[in-house]
Amino acid sequence: MKVTNRFWRYLMMPICLAGMLSMSSAAELNPAAVTYKLPDQIPWSPVDARGGQSAVVVGDPTKPGFYAVYTKWTKGNHFSRPHFHPTTATIVVLQGTWWVGTGPKFDPANTTPMPTGSFVTHFGKQVHWDGGQGRGRRSVDHGGRTGDGHGRGREIDHGRASLPARIEA
Repeated sequence: MKVTNRFWRYLMMPICLAGMLSMSSAAELNPAAVTYKLPDQIPWSPVDARGGQSAVVVGDPTKPGFYAVYTKWTKGNHFSRPHFHPTTATIVVLQGTWWVGTGPKFDPANTTPMPTGSFVTHFGKQVHWDGGQGRGRRSVDHGGRTGDGHGRGREIDHGRASLPARIEA
């Protein structure tokens, strides 16, 4: 019995070592079939005045066509002001909690939390605002946004109390 256990131990050690070595060496991918960026290759912008960083990973959000952008929020209370976009965009919360509000009245205390894994759709021409909150609330660390390039969001005129929730083209 002892000899059999030793035999299997010596037989399995080289097989396990070969398996571990094969896992650590990556296959060469054909760039005509697949492109990718590892986390350390993603081109993050500097932190902007809103307290966020962004990285465009595909496309151009200012031009027509598909795009994808990652956003990271620094600690603190960072919100966009009520605005709308001409086209629909989808957002996935990758880490943390993202806080979302709708309508022309900016009120960070009256937001809905979107935890990690949430999928959100911002419909075109609908007023919304969003961001990360401090004050003991977990803030979004990473989010991903996709859509058809639509240019910059348009802030609404805060002096117009009668602004409808839907903006016509």
